[in-house]
Amino acid sequence: MSLSLAQLRAVDAVVRHGQISRAAQSLGVSQPSVSNQIQAFETTWKVRIFDRDGYTIRLLPSAEALIGQIQLGLQILQEIEDTLDARSQREARHLSLGFSAHRLIMPALAAFVRSHPDIKLSTQGNPTLSLIQALKKGDIHLASVSLSKPEPGFHNIELTRRPLVIYGKKGHPLLQKGPLVLENLHKQAMVLWNRQSGSRRRFGQLCDKADVTPTVSLEVNTIDVAYAAVAAGIGLGTAIEGEVLADDHIDVVRLDAQDAEIGHYLLCLKGAEMRPQVADFIEIAKTCTTA
Repeated sequence: MSLSLAQLRAVDAVVRHGQISRAAQSLGVSQPSVSNQIQAFETTWKVRIFDRDGYTIRLLPSAEALIGQIQLGLQILQEIEDTLDARSQREARHLSLGFSAHRLIMPALAAFVRSHPDIKLSTQGNPTLSLIQALKKGDIHLASVSLSKPEPGFHNIELTRRPLVIYGKKGHPLLQKGPLVLENLHKQAMVLWNRQSGSRRRFGQLCDKADVTPTVSLEVNTIDVAYAAVAAGIGLGTAIEGEVLADDHIDVVRLDAQDAEIGHYLLCLKGAEMRPQVADFIEIAKTCTTA
């Protein structure tokens, strides 16, 4: 046997209003529905709550203690519903996004902020695998990450697919003749992301396939450190096209190797794509970051 919430609400409404018709009106249901719920409650639990005399219905004194428990339970349930509703309202005004390559997702971020000034947007920058773990734990709603292929167990949206590039200190001799052949990086000093990075993992797969072994001079956790180290001449770096741009301090060329590209995806837990703020960001990102 199970206790029905509809039965409890019907009993409480009749106690409060003193008439089945008024109880039904307060609940937004029909009179027969209220009568059936009360009858089902009394039949299931073999207890009488009301004394009926024609159209008159009154609470039996023997049921007063039970009614008190029912009303207390409904009050607690209402408090829970109010708490969940408030939380839902807060969630609807908040979007948490993680990204592994800020330059690639920034146009979408800017467009979302302009079109949704009422939604609080919080961000965190981390390598791809760290952001996937954050999604699994529910720490973020969306992750903008670099992957060779869709990540199993998530809702995946591929925004763009771009080649890998190699960048180095301005004037570096390997970067002066256009695309750089992967084999030229064998034993070459390099500044690389840690192995939580999607682009680092893709670069490692390409090197393994070509039997190329760069010399890792420095392993880094942020794009700022990678850029500074490369600009200082510590080694060459690798990135996704558009993640770093040539300037007065560095040169950037494409990596010349088969399948030397990577996808840039938005990930969320399955089902989360239906949340309004998540769905809105996805649609904006599709128009802002596709190439």
